[in-house]
Amino acid sequence: MRGGENGRQALQQNVDDFARAGSTPTVGQGANNVRSRMTEAVLRNAPGGSGVVRRRLEQQGDELGAGVEKSANRLSTAQGAERGGNAVIKGITGPSGFMSRFKAESSKLYDEVERLLPPGTGVQAQSTQQVLAELTTPIQGAANTSGLLLNSKVAGIAKAFGDDLAANGGTMPYEAVKRLRSQLGEMIGDSALSPDTPTRQLRRLYGAMSDDMSQAAVATGDPRVIQAASRASNYYRAGMQRVDDIERVVDRSGGPEAVYKALFNNSREGGTTLRKVMQSLDGQAQRDLAATTLRRLGKANPSAQDELGEVFSPETYLTNWSRMAPEAKRALFDRFGPGFSKDLDAVAASAARIRGANQTLPNPSGSAVVAGQTTAFGALAYSAISGNVPAAAAVGGSLLASNGMARAMTNPRFVRWLAQTTRMPAAAAPSQLAILASMAKNDPDIAEAYQLISTNPTAIQPQ
Repeated sequence: MRGGENGRQALQQNVDDFARAGSTPTVGQGANNVRSRMTEAVLRNAPGGSGVVRRRLEQQGDELGAGVEKSANRLSTAQGAERGGNAVIKGITGPSGFMSRFKAESSKLYDEVERLLPPGTGVQAQSTQQVLAELTTPIQGAANTSGLLLNSKVAGIAKAFGDDLAANGGTMPYEAVKRLRSQLGEMIGDSALSPDTPTRQLRRLYGAMSDDMSQAAVATGDPRVIQAASRASNYYRAGMQRVDDIERVVDRSGGPEAVYKALFNNSREGGTTLRKVMQSLDGQAQRDLAATTLRRLGKANPSAQDELGEVFSPETYLTNWSRMAPEAKRALFDRFGPGFSKDLDAVAASAARIRGANQTLPNPSGSAVVAGQTTAFGALAYSAISGNVPAAAAVGGSLLASNGMARAMTNPRFVRWLAQTTRMPAAAAPSQLAILASMAKNDPDIAEAYQLISTNPTAIQPQ
């Protein structure tokens, strides 16, 4: 069943992986040899053994599902695409979300610049005027057409800004530019969720105002002012880059479900978008999103679901887990500690072992099971009716042997015994049998395995 010491180590490693995932492998899933996989595959399709093996597979699915649910519960009770999408929307645009925190910190940094500036500092606003001119000047040779394409809001800003500059003698107070720039920033931030705002043009204008304010700070010659202005400008530039990266995701036009779906559109290629979004969320929103995703990874297909939609499929989990790029997995789950990601890897490793075992002598239609049972039970009935006691005994004994072997190979305690039994000389076999005999006292499945092994002198061989 197990092989030599290499087989024992392989089996022990698989037992450990399954245990971390909340389950135990069968001998065929855990042992690293073809003999055990073939034996279990035959039993999976054989009369007397098929029901035992298939029930164990169903139990494993439930156990792995419970393990995934336990990991998800460590984070949050959130589930469903709508809840995951709402976690992202709230975490980005909510009252205490990323945009709110970003605006508050940016305002604080620019307030510090203003505090350090000499009273009455003026801003030349040359960059701002240049950008406004470029955004509102019709194209030469197509003045009428390009004039229709100009944005009326930007044109209004350009005229009003020019009038204010003229009223202040060609310069504008630093405080006034800062407040205008803050209002512009509010519009840009809100435009991440509103396609009607000329976002690109407003960002150019915001950048020009930032340059003018930086120039005013540099003109003072004060290192403290220059440093504070640079820090504030760099912070806002990095924040707006974050907005650029995530605005495609947080477009709410399709509802929370669309937000959640957009978040994972590129998760096969990498985790850039996921990482940016996760970095923008607070702790609870991060946990909600991760828990929602974890529960969805193993959700069985609709055709295999129950009425509550809670059936876990190891195959579906393995498929979805494999589709996610390593960077996407790290972005979602590594922030909750190394043990958390290892638990999820263990579920995938266990699911892979189950898949590998099931691919040995596959019988997806179940025809082999039906045919085998029909033949076996038909032969048993015919032998009994015809009075052929030896034939009936032989068929019945075969069915019982298959059943007993299947129960032993799928018994978690028996599997662990195989994994823990070290490489041994033939003389050590009695001590290992004594351990198995003790286990057999209160476990009928192990009792049958013990009976088979103890009465067969070649059952245990030194390897």
